[in-house]
Formats: sequence, C-alpha cells, structure tokens
Amino acid sequence: MDAFFAAVEQRDNPSFRGRPVVVGSLPGTRGVVSTCSYEARRFGVRSAMPINEAVRRLPADAVFVLPDGKKYSLISRQIMEIFSDFSPHVEQASVDEAFIDMTGSERLFGTPLETAQKLAAEIVKRLNLTASIGIAPNKFLAKIASDMNKPSGITATPFDPESIRLFLAPLPVERLWGVGPSMQNNLALLGVQTVKQLQELPESLLCDRFGSMGSRLAQIRFGIDSRPVEQHEGAKSISREHTFNENEYSRDVWIDSLRWICDDVTRQARKANLAGRTVTLTFRTPDFVRKSSSITIPIGTDCSEEMFRIISDLAAKALAPISVLRLIGAGLSGFHESESEQLSLFSQSGEQEERENWRKRDRVVDLIQDKFGASLLVRGRDKNKKQENRRI
Repeated sequence: MDAFFAAVEQRDNPSFRGRPVVVGSLPGTRGVVSTCSYEARRFGVRSAMPINEAVRRLPADAVFVLPDGKKYSLISRQIMEIFSDFSPHVEQASVDEAFIDMTGSERLFGTPLETAQKLAAEIVKRLNLTASIGIAPNKFLAKIASDMNKPSGITATPFDPESIRLFLAPLPVERLWGVGPSMQNNLALLGVQTVKQLQELPESLLCDRFGSMGSRLAQIRFGIDSRPVEQHEGAKSISREHTFNENEYSRDVWIDSLRWICDDVTRQARKANLAGRTVTLTFRTPDFVRKSSSITIPIGTDCSEEMFRIISDLAAKALAPISVLRLIGAGLSGFHESESEQLSLFSQSGEQEERENWRKRDRVVDLIQDKFGASLLVRGRDKNKKQENRRI
C-alpha cells in the first residue's frame, strides 16, 4: 500500500487531502514520524525522523496525527480479503503488504499485467486507497519491483536469469534484503556499493566474511529466492506483525505497536472461540536478523490486556539490548476452546476477578465494534490522544 497510514487519514479527512500529513508523535514531543504522505516526503520528511525535525521542514499547513492502530488493522483485513478474491495463496507480510501467488490464474484474470491492473482497480473501488504492485517470479524480486514506482505503480521484473542479473546490477546494494546500515558499511569496506559490484565478488568470500548472511547475499544478488508463498492460517497460531517503513528507534512506538497488535490478535482469537497458552514476541533488526521470545502460561488467554502485559514483560527483557527495529509482532498459539477454560486452583481470587473484568470488557467492545465499526469505540488513552491531534 502507498503511504498506508497517511493515505487512510487523508481518505477519512477530506481537509487533509493535498496537504503534508505526518502520522506519528505530536510536535513538541521526543517521538518520531511513523509514516507520512507523499506531499510531506517532497520536503524531505521520512519515517523514523524526529518529529520536531519534520515540523522544521514542513510548511504551516502540515497535519500531525497520532496513529490509530485499530482502524489501520481493520482496513488491513479488508485489503487481505480483496487479495483472497484473486488467489487463495496469500501471505501477509505486514499490516499493509502481502505476497500473492497467481500461478495458473491467467484464464481467470488475463496476463500478469492485466491481473495487477484489475487488483489495483479493485482496491481503489472498494477502499479508495492505492497500492503499488511488483510482478516477478519470486518474493524477493516482487518486493524490489513493488517499491520502484510508488505511488500507484505497477512494475514487472524480467523472468530469465541473465535479464534478472542485469535488472538488479545498477541498484544500490542497500536495496537488497538484509543489507542494513551495518552490512552496508561492511560491504563498503570491500568496495561494494552497487549490486553489480556484489555480483562480482566470489561466493566463498561472502560466506567466509558474513557466514549464513553471506550465503543469502550470494543468492539474492542474482535474484534467486526459492521461498514459497506461505499462508499463515488455521488454528495453530494467530499472529500479527508490523513492519516500520524505515528503521524505528523509539521504544514508545514499539510498545504502542504491540498494544494494537495484541488488541487485533486477541480479537481474532475470541471470534474463533480460542484461548492461547503460548504468547510470542517477534522482532527483526535492520540487518534482517529475525528473533522471537515466547512464554507459556498456565491458563490460555484471549484477553487483550493480559496478552499485552505478558508481551510487555517479554519485550522489556528481549529488547533491552536492541536500539533499533525494522519489524515487531506478537502471536498466540497453543489453543484450546476458550469456553472450556478452567481457572487455576492456585490463582489468587483478586487476580481471577481482574482477569474476568478484562474479558468482560473485551466482549462488550467486540459487540459494539461488530455493530457500529471498529473506529467508533476506542480505549480511553486513545481517545485522549486523538483529542490532542493538532494541525500546524
């Protein structure tokens, strides 16, 4: 999706259209930009920029809005529903991005280009939002292509190996998955700044110098990526991840993201009448090293507040040595039917009462949001933040 959070705010607030819009922290705070509209990007504003630097760069009519995670999550599900109308093979990569395996669909939708055009038009028709689409023989190349002609772009890569090599050659090496600032500096010491220069290095040198990451670079520098499109569905786990547009340094933003992710995961669990005993924190650093931390609790949960408190404890420990993230997520697994849950004989009565109050609140919220929409009812802390949204 194109500037997803900002585009949603411009869609829902006609007065924001055509103006620079920043979604993130408010002016005067120590926070950062989460995402911004293309009008703001023309002034050099970007994700992860300190919010006060964005204020300095932008004109007086710029708009600053706090993120509305629940609304973005709801729209994300609507986007994925559109994708599933085109193919049963959809792998959601983040709140606003997915891989779709369209193999064998030509008789239904036409050529790959015609299919992409139909998909983009359907997103505009149903949601009044735009997407940029990459057409390629694998996930790595599709991701590269989707970023090339934003916004509203459709880009196709070559499909034969030699043409793929030439297609990738002029790109800066940081466009490759896994090449964050640290790896970029290490490659620069080898005289590598473009993919072409990386293609010229011996594979043995990459493997010796960078280990498993070197083996991965040896493949993707030529556009080789054998990973299938994987559907994350069924009752084995429910998870949600959020990929920041750029490197995210703010721990407040990490925790705010976990808050709405837990809201969404537990809401899905309640809809399926499931409670999970294993809570998992997932995160990825800019060098694309992916890590996770899990804990198994005695009693399964489908409660937003309980999951958030557990994931916050996991994050406090696992993220203590981390200074910057590219992705953060949370998940539930180890399910059983929530109606069959038995309270522990060793739980304190006060804890039981608090937990039951949380569950009752979640179910009331579900009923109201199902009837009137997810944006009607928000947490008190979110309401207070929304009232602080200001325009400059």
